[in-house]
Amino acid sequence: MQDDLFKAGRAVTLRFARDARGRLPAREFLDSLHQGKRRNTKVPNLLAKMERLADNGPDSNEHHFKHLGDELYEFKAGNLRLACAWQEEGVLLLLLCGFVKKQQRTRPQDRQRALRILTEHRARPTHTGEEE
Repeated sequence: MQDDLFKAGRAVTLRFARDARGRLPAREFLDSLHQGKRRNTKVPNLLAKMERLADNGPDSNEHHFKHLGDELYEFKAGNLRLACAWQEEGVLLLLLCGFVKKQQRTRPQDRQRALRILTEHRARPTHTGEEE
């Protein structure tokens, strides 16, 4: 089983990126949203947007999927954000990390964390999505 696969849709494959320690920060974030006090009613909405992109390709509506600059994009649902980047444009999207947005602009440290995870993922010996 490939634990880094979120969904292989008709249009796009979504995979969780691995950081330098081999962890899957985006998966950990999504898992945390289902637990205890952090339960968030926007989780099903966020997951549905991710699944729609996998099946139909990118949405031009920036309220769902927005370019943040550099190589970063984000899925949006309420105050939930899931940072991602294309590994192969229009074919393979890496899910990097998530955060709860608390102010108007995306915090610099959230962008830096996403870029760090992307860099670490690409530096791994096998970053094609295959398990080691």
